[in-house]
Amino acid sequence: MYKEVVISVIIIIVIFVINFITQSYTNYSVDMVASKLDEVSEYLSNEAGTEAGEDTGSEKLKECMKSVRSAWNEVNEKMSYYLEHNELEKVDVELAVIESYIDTGTYAEVAASIEKEKCILDSLKEREQLRLINVF
Repeated sequence: MYKEVVISVIIIIVIFVINFITQSYTNYSVDMVASKLDEVSEYLSNEAGTEAGEDTGSEKLKECMKSVRSAWNEVNEKMSYYLEHNELEKVDVELAVIESYIDTGTYAEVAASIEKEKCILDSLKEREQLRLINVF
């Protein structure tokens, strides 16, 4: 009887430790990608005062978006081991939408899509938290 209790307690402790590690990584990753999206949003708002026809601003915006995409690809690979794939695909799809809006030059839609992407990332972080509502 004593042996089974000890094994059960060890298993529960391991589950909580693994959950803490994955939750910490998810929070770090989501915050990192969200901060890069904030940089894109700030650059977009700074460029709103300049002429829309400038190619240099568009190229810099594309470079900022490439850094967001590369950061997401890094963390997506690791998070795909323990998160639902449909949640990760929502982030991928919205990033593709933002990139297509940047390519076409519809910057008003870029700002809206960035906000939508931040909401998706926040919901991803909330779903990973160990709370009673998420357990049941």
